[in-house]
Amino acid sequence: MAKRKDFSELTRVQIPATLHLMRMGYTYLPRNGKEIAERDPDTNILVSVFKEQFLTFNNYLTDEDFERELANIKLELDQNDLGRSFFKRIQGQEGAVYIDWENPEANIFHLALEVTCQNGQDEFRPNIVVFINGLPLSYIEVKQPNAIRDGKTGIQSEQDRTRYRFENHKFRRFNNITQLIALSDNLPYISGQGQQKQGSYYGSNAYSKTKFNAFKEEREIDFLNSIVPLREEQIDFILEDVKRFALKSQPEFTTNLQPETPCNTFLSSLYQKERLLFMISWKLIKSKEKYGTN
Repeated sequence: MAKRKDFSELTRVQIPATLHLMRMGYTYLPRNGKEIAERDPDTNILVSVFKEQFLTFNNYLTDEDFERELANIKLELDQNDLGRSFFKRIQGQEGAVYIDWENPEANIFHLALEVTCQNGQDEFRPNIVVFINGLPLSYIEVKQPNAIRDGKTGIQSEQDRTRYRFENHKFRRFNNITQLIALSDNLPYISGQGQQKQGSYYGSNAYSKTKFNAFKEEREIDFLNSIVPLREEQIDFILEDVKRFALKSQPEFTTNLQPETPCNTFLSSLYQKERLLFMISWKLIKSKEKYGTN
């Protein structure tokens, strides 16, 4: 039986959110899996996945060409430009194809938990990292509902931590490669408060004055109807990987798995594959200070 203390950020939001993304067609990468172990530590690019997709999209190029592309990406991610050069590259402005923007299913969508972003002694571990063709283009931070510390809600504290990361130049590569950030405490928005104390929000990278936005979906029913039911083996796989199998029989865990929870409906809207590619492609989330587009 799961103890009450086991109902934490991990079990109440993170695991249910992970399983919901799997409902939406994302493939989960286990913590000790080959793809994570062999990722590029400077950028968290899944090298094997990225290489396979890159050479599939650009079948006239060689292994040596791929190595040069990867080296160029790492150089670009070091630039003080909020990822503008990298964004141009994945848009295809450098000639090669990295993402098929018109055909979502031609791409490979992965997710992983707590992948370390490290530079020297400085590090952080996003709760959920989303990869497209091996590129870590988004991450999701979740907070335990109704958790107050030092007078701030979990969402407010997480917004502060995110702003600090963007201001830390040691995280520049990780910040520049990230196209979308999402925060959620699995609670509904508070109407008329004018403050982002609870709920689900999204934003883009910025060196200062990072802004987060609520997302009100007009096509919620359409997205919910498109979700595929979870298989028992998917649930078992995740719970075994995070060593929380006892949760499976708990009513609270079952409730948090429902597609209609505040966090999961938010993810249905933002991370539906076609929607995610559209938002990244058209810079709807790219308020890039002086490098931004209107």
